[in-house]
Amino acid sequence: MELDIETALSEPYHDGSDASVLERPRSVGDIAVVQLRVPRASSADTVALRYVHDGEPRIVHAEARGESGGDTLWRASFPAVHLATRYRWLLAGGEIGWAWVNGVGVVTHDVPDEDDFVLLPGEGGPAWHLESVVYEIFPDRFASSGLAVNAPEWAVRRDWDELPVQKLGMESAYELFGGDLYGIEQHLDHIESLGANVIYLTPFFPAGSVHRYDASTFERVDPLLGGDEALASLLRAAHTRGMRVIGDLTTNHVGIGHEWFAQHPEFFYWNGDEYDAWLDVASLPKLNWGNEALRAEMARVARKWIDFGLDGWRIDVANMTGRHGTDDFAHDAARLLRDAVGDQQSVASMRAFRAGVPWQSTLHSWTLLDSHDSPRFSTVAKSREKQLVGVGLQMTTPGVPMVFAGDELGLEGAWGEDARRAMPWDRRGEWDDALLAEYRTLIALRRTLPALQHGGLRYVHVSADAIAYLRETRREILLCMASRAAHEPVRVPFTSLETLYGEDARDGVLPADGPAFHIWRIHG
Repeated sequence: MELDIETALSEPYHDGSDASVLERPRSVGDIAVVQLRVPRASSADTVALRYVHDGEPRIVHAEARGESGGDTLWRASFPAVHLATRYRWLLAGGEIGWAWVNGVGVVTHDVPDEDDFVLLPGEGGPAWHLESVVYEIFPDRFASSGLAVNAPEWAVRRDWDELPVQKLGMESAYELFGGDLYGIEQHLDHIESLGANVIYLTPFFPAGSVHRYDASTFERVDPLLGGDEALASLLRAAHTRGMRVIGDLTTNHVGIGHEWFAQHPEFFYWNGDEYDAWLDVASLPKLNWGNEALRAEMARVARKWIDFGLDGWRIDVANMTGRHGTDDFAHDAARLLRDAVGDQQSVASMRAFRAGVPWQSTLHSWTLLDSHDSPRFSTVAKSREKQLVGVGLQMTTPGVPMVFAGDELGLEGAWGEDARRAMPWDRRGEWDDALLAEYRTLIALRRTLPALQHGGLRYVHVSADAIAYLRETRREILLCMASRAAHEPVRVPFTSLETLYGEDARDGVLPADGPAFHIWRIHG
C-alpha cells in the first residue's frame, strides 16, 4: 500500500482523541460533543452523525463551526446512552459525493456497525497510566540480593551468568537463577535513569515453576523472592521515587497445587472425574467464573494486594478469563475486578487490532516489541538501527509503552524462554551503551510530550519503506517518520519543523535515509 501526502491530508479526519471529542461525557446519559475535520479537497455540503441507541440507529445533523488550516470543522452532539456507544459520520454533496467516515476511514458503501467509532463515558483508566512507560521484570532473572533460601524440589539451580537451557521444552520452566524482589530494589537507580516510571512484575506468588503462572496460593509472596516483606520494601522504595508497581494476576487458571483445587473443586470445570485444563495443560486447571464463591474470592484477592500497596494489576490471558464452551463471563469478570480494585487503580491490557475499539482502550493498551514470552526484539531486528526504528514507533504510537528488562541493553533471545536471560549487571562490557542512550532519549520524549501520550493519530505518508504520521492535540502537532530502509524523499506541506529526534527536515522535505526514526514539532 502507498499513500501520498496529498491524499492522506485531504481525507476527513476524526478519532476518539481530545482533538476530536471536544466534550467527553463523564457518565452514561451525558452529552458528547464531537468534531469532524473536512478538508476543502473533500468538501461536503451536508454532514450528519449516526449513533446507535438500544440497537436502533439515530441521526443528528452536524453544524459547520468555522475553519482551521483549510479544514471545515463540523460539530455534532449526541447522548452517551450506553457504556459503549457506537457512531459514525455521514457526508453528502460537494466533492465527496456520498460517504461514511468510521474507524477505518472514508467508506463509499454501506457498512456494518462493527468498525464504528466507540464512545466510552469517562477516561477509560487512570490519568497517570497515560503518562507512563512500563518496565517489565521477570523477577527470577532481573537481580539477586544473595537471599539465602532453600530451593523447592522442582527447581534446578543455575549460575547467574549461565544462559537458559538452549532448547525448546518444559525444562526452562524449572531453571532457578535466584533473582528476588530485594534485588529489584537495589537496581531502582537503573530503572529510574532509563525514564520508566511503572514497574510491571510478572507473578510473584508461590508456584510450581519459575514463571509462576501456576500459582499455589494468592495469599502470600513467594519466599524465593523474599516474601511479603520484600514486596513491601520494594513498594516503599518505588513509591518514594514516584514510581508505581503493577502485579500480574492469573484469573483464568491456577496451578494444580493451588489450595483452591484441593479445597474448592466447585471453583473449576469438571467433566465427570476429569477437570478441564487451560489449553489442555494438565498443571493449569481452568477456573469457573460461573461460581459466585469464586468471584468473591478473586475480588478479595485482587483488593488485598491493592491494599497492601500495589498500584494495579495486569490480568493474564484476560481474553480467555470466564470463557469456556457456551459460558461467557468475561465482561462480568472484568467489571468485578475493576470494582474490586477501584477504577483509578485498575489497568487493563488490551490489543486494538481493528477499528471499533474505544479510543480510551487504545490509549491504555500496552504497546510492546517483545516480552518474557517472545523472542527479543534485538534478535528479530538484527541491528541497532532497526531496533531503534521499532522503539521509536513504540514510543510515539497510541498506547502505553512496555519495555522488557534488558531490551535497553541489547539483550538477545531467539524464543520466549531464551529471552529470559539474566541481566548482566557484572558484565558491563556487554551493554550496548549507544542503544541505552537512545532508549533514554525516546522515553524522555514519550514522558514529556502530551501529544505522544494522548494525541490523535493521522497517517500522512505510507510507502514500502517509510511511514509518516501526526500525533496531535488541540495545542500541539508532532510529525513522526519511521523508515526501515533508504527511500525516495517525502515532501510534506509543513515548512517549519523543529527537530526533536533524528535529523533536520528542510523546506518540507523529510530525510530519505534508513533505517531511521525522526520526530519534529510542527510550527507551520
